[in-house]
Amino acid sequence: MKLLHIFLFSLPLSLWSQSIDVDSLDRYISKLVSPKEYNMPGLAIGVIHNDTVIFKKGYGTTRNGNGLPIHTETIFPILSCTKAFTATCIGILVDEGRLDWNDKVVAYLPDFKLSDPWITNEITISDLLSHRSGLGEFDGDSLWYSTDFSSDEIIEKIQYYPVRGSFRLDFNYNNVMYIVAGKIIEKVTGLTWNEFLKTKIFDVLDMKNSSSTLSELTKNPEYAHPHIADKPIEPRSIDNAAPAGGINSTIDDMLLWLQMYLNKGALPKKKIISQKTFETITNPKMILDDRGQQSYGFGWYIDYEDGQKSLYHGGGMPGYKSMVALYPEHNIGIVVLTNKISMINEGLVNMISTYIKHPELTDWSNNRKYFTYFGYSWDNPKKMNRKSSAVKGFLKYTGLYEDKVYGKASISIQEGIPTLKLLPNKELFSGTLYYASDERFKVKLRDEFLPIGDIVFEINEEGAIKGFRMEIPTGDFHFDNLHFSKIPIDSGNMGEN
Repeated sequence: MKLLHIFLFSLPLSLWSQSIDVDSLDRYISKLVSPKEYNMPGLAIGVIHNDTVIFKKGYGTTRNGNGLPIHTETIFPILSCTKAFTATCIGILVDEGRLDWNDKVVAYLPDFKLSDPWITNEITISDLLSHRSGLGEFDGDSLWYSTDFSSDEIIEKIQYYPVRGSFRLDFNYNNVMYIVAGKIIEKVTGLTWNEFLKTKIFDVLDMKNSSSTLSELTKNPEYAHPHIADKPIEPRSIDNAAPAGGINSTIDDMLLWLQMYLNKGALPKKKIISQKTFETITNPKMILDDRGQQSYGFGWYIDYEDGQKSLYHGGGMPGYKSMVALYPEHNIGIVVLTNKISMINEGLVNMISTYIKHPELTDWSNNRKYFTYFGYSWDNPKKMNRKSSAVKGFLKYTGLYEDKVYGKASISIQEGIPTLKLLPNKELFSGTLYYASDERFKVKLRDEFLPIGDIVFEINEEGAIKGFRMEIPTGDFHFDNLHFSKIPIDSGNMGEN
């Protein structure tokens, strides 16, 4: 493995031009990450073709202002690209005869429940890994995102979410189901998901700089810091959802992972999974379009173009973006990691894969067709009405509220400023309320990732506040699932805990 690692990652740039015009690609990426284009703080990329690394490089810095240069051993979160690792861990246990893809979840986790008792008893490991549980897309994400809820508590709370889709018929991407899969791994092996992952994959592939917790990410002085609006922010912990998105890695390590997958589960003298298990993981389980060209396997999206198969997955969290792609027929693997959200990851994957497959199409003056600009925009809170606490009668809104699944929220006046806090994540999900009407206030939560939204109060016939709901337009966290009812003052429970 040492010799293989040296072979893969010691080739000089001048020898990497077997399949693409490396110098032109390097110049073009340098232009893309510049302030005149995507203005990326940092980007790292690796490309493997026919078991040889043909391009790898870092661009930019780990942190705007005072960062270090990005290189191919800079550590980034790979986010939802983690899901293929969790599916592979399950595949290892299948190969060892310790479980089966179609085993029922309750056989390993007897306390597991969904809101539908029949689905609870029928749902299998395959259903978890292919996003066909019947839960809605991203249901439960607010339970793990920067909260103190443990993975066990998240799994316990998911039973209160309604099943909004059709079991095994509808594809609804759901992170919590991968947390459940990770818990099954722990139940079967007696090891934590992190320990099993390290022992069975990281150590075997010599992925020496890969890890799976926030503390392991941030203890390395050269980790890439996340950025929003070109400013560095603190990385968010997803330790309680690690099997869904918790891995941190480097370009050098991820190229080993991709090479293993291009070789159908093994490197020379290093087998991770059998070819049969590889085929199970990478074959369609859920069809995603009318023509049957796009589908999902276990932890991989699958696409067919001109009859040729590709595997890919992306990931995103505030200030980070990841993208990996495999083209088995052409023996191509690509990974792009960034510390800012944009569409540059997908654009580079599309462009490079096309040019390797069809080098005659290389036209650096016309490759913008692979790129789409993407970004978030927020209203300016300074433009909103600040009279809130000065409104006579604002005290009627203050108090403690509770959503029966998520937990408690408080509305109070702090230093003359009306403030909302969702207590399970009060560091990020708190913000100033801006008066719009007696039933509606604007709010910008502290989390830089989230846009301005609305807090809509429910008022009874006597004019008393019954509760509130949230309207914050984001595709990742479904605040509209939350309904906070006001807790009576005489309940004796007014603490923010």
